[in-house]
Amino acid sequence: MLSRRRFLTLTAGYAAASALVSACVAPVASPSTGSEGASAAPGSEGVTVTYWALDGENTDDNLTRGVVEPFQEQNPGVTIDLQEIPWEGYYEKYQTLSAAAQAPDLAFVSAAWIQDFARLGVALNLDPYVEKTGVFGPEDADKYFLNTLDGLRYPGTQGSLYAVPYEWVTIVFYYNKDIFDAAGEAYPTDDWTYDNVLEAAQRLTVSSGDRIDQYGMISHWDYDVIDSSIHANGGSILNEDYTEAALDTPTNIDTIQWWVDLIQEYKVAPLPAEFGEGNAVDFFASGRAAMAILGVWGIETFRPDAKFNWDIAMLPVGKEKQTGVQWPNQLAIAAKTAHPDEAFDFAMFTIRPDRPADTVGIGKVPVVKELAYSEKWLEAGKAPAHKDAILKMGDLNVPLEFGFRWTEWRDAMNQELQLSYLGERSVDESVAAAHAAIQAILDRP
Repeated sequence: MLSRRRFLTLTAGYAAASALVSACVAPVASPSTGSEGASAAPGSEGVTVTYWALDGENTDDNLTRGVVEPFQEQNPGVTIDLQEIPWEGYYEKYQTLSAAAQAPDLAFVSAAWIQDFARLGVALNLDPYVEKTGVFGPEDADKYFLNTLDGLRYPGTQGSLYAVPYEWVTIVFYYNKDIFDAAGEAYPTDDWTYDNVLEAAQRLTVSSGDRIDQYGMISHWDYDVIDSSIHANGGSILNEDYTEAALDTPTNIDTIQWWVDLIQEYKVAPLPAEFGEGNAVDFFASGRAAMAILGVWGIETFRPDAKFNWDIAMLPVGKEKQTGVQWPNQLAIAAKTAHPDEAFDFAMFTIRPDRPADTVGIGKVPVVKELAYSEKWLEAGKAPAHKDAILKMGDLNVPLEFGFRWTEWRDAMNQELQLSYLGERSVDESVAAAHAAIQAILDRP
């Protein structure tokens, strides 16, 4: 299971949603008549909305100061009961209360749970509210990062909306400026291709006899490393409605082979065993790798821990396009809430343009563009110098494929793929086995 710290940064829950019962299904309540959550539903008075946040989200009172207090000031008839719930047991507790129709009115939920929550009727269908208030339409493309909504729909990415995103995270291209400077290499640019990455990695790998002292790149099978390149090369892991595995294709095999070759053929990336007790983020922070494709949560680690100068760039251009995977943090409304109007209005209030930028997590991007492009969020004078590379990727990104039972099938996929990274099996065999494992889990009743 993910540690609490990694969950806070990745926002991907490691728990299966299949245990939820269909008794949680409830009819859709009538939509609010408010606009963009600026004020609660007309006539709201003496209403208490229970709001679950993940323990740690309210650090430095960012939720209290950023959304709860100003919302209550504008809506004196509504009280927001903010409850911080520890990560350990969060999912299980929510599941139990949902089955008993006692779930909190509004709650942070992982994007990994949306497909299952929607399928089983745990989360409220928000389409009537979106239609009534006129938000999130194509005309709002200049206002919101609308692609953050795609991963919160059911079925697939084209169905109804089941959560309101308030911030998103993505994958970026990190590089160690000191290593590049010492080698006289030009820094990566936003138009680099994956071929450019390999070429630079070969020049920047330094060996002493049989020992490699400095690696040019980091390779791994996890979603924060390989998924962006799969999509950039024109592939995907699942089909459009997330019902079938789509991994076993020549395009995907070639993409995964590229990552495996960094370790096994070119020797420019370490075996994951060399990470020791840490992970890819920790290995890059150690200064032993020139480049890495990792999540934006690395910023929070590298700022205090890295002993070298570093920066970020846009992800490399693939064979088909330049893209990366992204996924949001979001609020879901319980299907059986007694206060759907007020809950929806509060959820929309979290993405208002005048929310203080310092109440958004480090490296996490506000869904509302005006706030994301603000000087306060861009943090001039702090590493990375090119934090705007995250925003440049914003409208190019695609949703991480959180299909049914994501945690389960992703773990099975990783178990099969890692054998090739370790040099124990061909990529063709590993991809075929991973494809079959994913489909078996998707097909299970």
